Amino acid sequence: APIRVWGDIVLVDQEAYQFCRSRNIPLNISRLPINSLEEAIVWVCKNQYPRQDISDQLRKYIIGKRFHAERALGAHEAATIRQANRIAARDNNIPSIFLPPPSSYEASVTKTSERLGVEYHISFQTVRKYGIYASIVDQIFAVEPALAKKILSGAIHISHESMVEISNMNSADIVRMSKFFLDGHVYRPTYNKFKASLEQSKIKPQQPAPPPGSIKEMPEFDPDA
Repeated sequence: APIRVWGDIVLVDQEAYQFCRSRNIPLNISRLPINSLEEAIVWVCKNQYPRQDISDQLRKYIIGKRFHAERALGAHEAATIRQANRIAARDNNIPSIFLPPPSSYEASVTKTSERLGVEYHISFQTVRKYGIYASIVDQIFAVEPALAKKILSGAIHISHESMVEISNMNSADIVRMSKFFLDGHVYRPTYNKFKASLEQSKIKPQQPAPPPGSIKEMPEFDPDA
């Protein structure tokens, strides 16, 4: 089977690509007619979703990534149409009041989420929820790729509500979380255990108060000080 690529990027069949390269086997390349990164993401999502060997977390991520990519494509298409209408109106001396009204951003998002909801047999609110999930996984991946991969594989289970909390973390806390889950020092690590340990680590130790009625001793006078 050919190895499918977009430009110089292998979209799928990475294992076959590495196998052929390591053994100097001639590559059978199929270059796909894709024009942008968003189109490439949509193609990969459609290609990978039917697989039977992926986790539920990865399926959620795939739907969320496709939602973001198709939403961006819809925005690009709307902008292109608006620009074409303006040029046509200018060239034909048509007043701007007769141009079709631009579609709102929220309407475009709703249209995309509703269409994907019908395709995947879920509600459009769930599609948007998966979009949030995908963005948070990408945020984790940018700091700790190993942790993000474990989450997508299903080896680490974190609820959606907890993922939203993670989206407000700084990079240092995400690094701490990765060590907590991956170092093997904690028995059955969970997000709630990590959250408790993180909060405990940020509590400043208080100085013990002097006993009531005690008199502070003054330092002795040192003439050579």
